[in-house]
Amino acid sequence: MSNQGWVKAYRQLLDWEWYTDVPTFKLFLHLLLIVNREPQQWRGQTLSSGSVVTSISALASGSGLSDMQVRTALKHLQKTGEISKNVTNKNTVIILRNYAKYQGLENDRQQTDNNQITNKQQTDNNQITNKQQTDNNQITSAFYKQECKNERMREGRERASACTPAKLYGEFKNVRLTDEELAKLKKQFPLDWQRLIKNLSFHIHNTHKTYYDHFSVLQKWGAEDRKNSGALQSPPSYDLEQIERDTMNNTDIKF
Repeated sequence: MSNQGWVKAYRQLLDWEWYTDVPTFKLFLHLLLIVNREPQQWRGQTLSSGSVVTSISALASGSGLSDMQVRTALKHLQKTGEISKNVTNKNTVIILRNYAKYQGLENDRQQTDNNQITNKQQTDNNQITNKQQTDNNQITSAFYKQECKNERMREGRERASACTPAKLYGEFKNVRLTDEELAKLKKQFPLDWQRLIKNLSFHIHNTHKTYYDHFSVLQKWGAEDRKNSGALQSPPSYDLEQIERDTMNNTDIKF
């Protein structure tokens, strides 16, 4: 038996029926100090926590009580369920029946179990969080890769547009179109592309408006004319006042 460490003594002992019985209380406290805290092996048998191999004489010597006082105290403790005894010819095994409760071992085990559960949950949560973070990083990485690809494509188109010289068309040579844009305009509006260019040229000259993308303006005007007149086969009109009135209704074109 080791004299290291300590044991718990609850204040509820003050209300215990054997508290004022000095020999019984003293023996109970002595047993509390000498029993095994953890299970142990002794001569081929397992001693549970809260048990001790002893004898009447050993208890009397250790507690300072007489043999008779020890026997009486053991009967008291056994009667009220504090202890149980396994008696052989050579020794006696005394077991404090509520030792785990007295010393808070049940709470310790529960706390250990709770800590293990909490640690496992924390590990699982960390794994889930890490996986989600990895997935998010992969999604973000894929998104930025696509954005970079789109940006390169946009820049490529802008560079191609910038490198393709625009030519000036219309009565006043103020309608800017690249060869590619002119070809598209002819394909989209085979009967009216010349009229559209001429109307835009007059409109810019008379209103002094500035448009960033003349091709888009021509496309919009052509689409609106087609919607309004069906096939854009009406005779071209170069009446400046009429063109100005018509184009003033298209002030929502902004670039």
